[in-house]
Amino acid sequence: MLPGVCPSCGLKAELEVFAAQADIRAALAAALLLPAPLGRRALAYLRLFTPAHKALAIAKAGRLLADLQAAVASGQVRRHGIDRAAPQALWEAALDGMAERPPENLPLRDHAYLFQTVWNLAEKAAARQEQASEDRRRRPAPS
Repeated sequence: MLPGVCPSCGLKAELEVFAAQADIRAALAAALLLPAPLGRRALAYLRLFTPAHKALAIAKAGRLLADLQAAVASGQVRRHGIDRAAPQALWEAALDGMAERPPENLPLRDHAYLFQTVWNLAEKAAARQEQASEDRRRRPAPS
């Protein structure tokens, strides 16, 4: 046992306890960087990574949240070498869809399913935008 002492309260515990606190802080920091509407959705999403009859390791939760925050902040999603615009609304819709209809193979191991879902939504949005642009182009200008 490697003992440690909390500088704030004097608690004596193993160093692993204090290391876990650092993981908790990192996970919380990543969660707080997410846009507010995604907060609850992200917590529900984390449940999809939780093994049956076990708890999700806080270090893994922190990594997942940090990765999710970075992906949302980038405003795009890449699948199969193709980038698509992915505004926050698409991430919200994808997370809502996964909460309503979770994937069959749980627990998830990575963000691939979410990223594919966002990419599919982005592709549909791009197709609608292209169709609207094409319709405007074909429509004669009013005189």
